[in-house]
Amino acid sequence: MQDKNWKDKKWYEKNECASSFWLKVTVVLVGCFYHPFLRPILKLCIAFVTVVYFIFSPNERRNIARFYKNLETFQKNKNPSESPKPSKKSNILKQIAQMSQKLTKTCHKNYQVYSNFYEFGSAICDKIAAWLGKINHKDIEVHNMEAIKNELLTSKESKKGQILVVSHFGNIEVCRALRNSIGEIPLVILMYEKIAQDFIALLKGLSKHKESNTAQDSITNAGIMLVDDLDMDSLFRLKDLLENGVNIGIMGDRVAISHSSNGKNAKFDFLGKSAYFPQGAFLLAGVLNAKISMLWCEKIKGKYTIELEQISQAPVVFGRESTKEVQIKELMQKYVDSLQKRVIANPKSWFNFYDFWGNQT
Repeated sequence: MQDKNWKDKKWYEKNECASSFWLKVTVVLVGCFYHPFLRPILKLCIAFVTVVYFIFSPNERRNIARFYKNLETFQKNKNPSESPKPSKKSNILKQIAQMSQKLTKTCHKNYQVYSNFYEFGSAICDKIAAWLGKINHKDIEVHNMEAIKNELLTSKESKKGQILVVSHFGNIEVCRALRNSIGEIPLVILMYEKIAQDFIALLKGLSKHKESNTAQDSITNAGIMLVDDLDMDSLFRLKDLLENGVNIGIMGDRVAISHSSNGKNAKFDFLGKSAYFPQGAFLLAGVLNAKISMLWCEKIKGKYTIELEQISQAPVVFGRESTKEVQIKELMQKYVDSLQKRVIANPKSWFNFYDFWGNQT
């Protein structure tokens, strides 16, 4: 049973939906059934588990339904259609037609919401498959391979890593499959320690490393840096990573933790509604004098598409304090615009199951 205050909680106050037990079960299923000929069995398992989560997660259903409502309204406002002409049908036929339309609309909306649950379950399996080495370059398509090679793979040699803004849209872990074709991208993902313990432990196990208690071991073993607050010690570690050619991935679609000293958020128009986005990645780029780009990995027609999109052509340098906020917002606007464009084209890959517009701060 869900906590009665669950819907009032911020994203970082919620526990993971999947326990370590179910994640371990998923590892077994992926290990057994990820082969192309056995994939239908895995899909049936995903569908069954998804139905269970769908039924017993009313708040998440509401939040995804609101996402689709905002998306629909935004698209209607951008492309207004003509009002339907009055029908000449009898009152009884009108009522039957209206009831049929209402039922069809309700079924369609529920199917849309369920699709996001299903795609999220599928993404977890793909994430694990990527860690197990079961996804290779044949399963992915890279839009700008040369840019990725020049910007990310050579960072070790140039000793110049950069900030990569990533999202809970698509499946960034699948980028690890690139190591089979062009080499491993030196990448560390910042992860909020409190809510990801089960999954972090699982990833460490998949990496065949022993459990460790330090953030540095997390970086070495699983490509993850655990953070609670971005204090001075964390900033020095991030600076050291960048200077050693490691790229740092930071989620750009979850508001900063309110008690953090760097917990700044900025409001932007997103799908026609005001939403807060964190300034953290963009502030860090300026503080650490690093370039900043977006790394996308989304599933399109059953195949993962990876794309690197630059936000700044050169390392970010803040001007005077009076212009700093404007600089940050200009950089953030590029990210928000790109995220919105991709979400409109591929809404099933939206994996923010909390109230993105109404419960962020």
